[in-house]
Amino acid sequence: MVLRPAGPHFVQRTTRARQSEALAGQRQHGAKMRRSVATESDAEALALVAVRGRSYGRAWETQEVAMTALGRRSVLVASLIVPTAHIPLAFAVDALPDARFVGFAQAVNDFDLASGQMALQRSANENIRGYATRIIADANYDASALRKSGSEAGVSYAPDGSMGPKTQNLLAQLNTLQGPAFDTAFAQGQLAVQTDCEAQYGAYSQNGKSGPLKRYAQNALPKAKERLELARRLAGGR
Repeated sequence: MVLRPAGPHFVQRTTRARQSEALAGQRQHGAKMRRSVATESDAEALALVAVRGRSYGRAWETQEVAMTALGRRSVLVASLIVPTAHIPLAFAVDALPDARFVGFAQAVNDFDLASGQMALQRSANENIRGYATRIIADANYDASALRKSGSEAGVSYAPDGSMGPKTQNLLAQLNTLQGPAFDTAFAQGQLAVQTDCEAQYGAYSQNGKSGPLKRYAQNALPKAKERLELARRLAGGR
């Protein structure tokens, strides 16, 4: 059989076929590119650029990975949110007027002395008893310093309208309890009182009007901070 050279019509048809195949390939590639761009836009909305399919055919896999990553991130953020409602929060307070500050400080000292003595009588918990011994010593020292500062300032005692009733109610509650029930109420009561004490001593040490009472607050504030930290530990786990 003799092979004849391809005629011009055959060459033309072959060329057109190849062009058609190339055009179809370009269209298919363009469609894949458009799907990729659409998927990439969705991924950007999820803040996921690094996780991307290596081929245009993995567009849906990319979206699934993005959703999984976003879900995991949401779980991580949620796990960092812990309840704190049981912990008294310290807010900024205004310094009390001089006479009311004396009443406030005296109410704190009286409460620490009375509740500390009660704890030594009613509690067998060594942490409670150790804390009670500490606050009794602080209360005796601060009560003497407060009397001296008040005398120097020429300020008469005026009952504080909040701390006085608060400490009296707490003492009445503690007086009805024994053992572990007493320990729990004592720790919570101390945490509440020491939170208020630290906040007011801090405010008065900066903005108090009386020089002698301001110095009292400044000297008493470091011990108030220590008692507050100890009270937090006590209330958090004895």
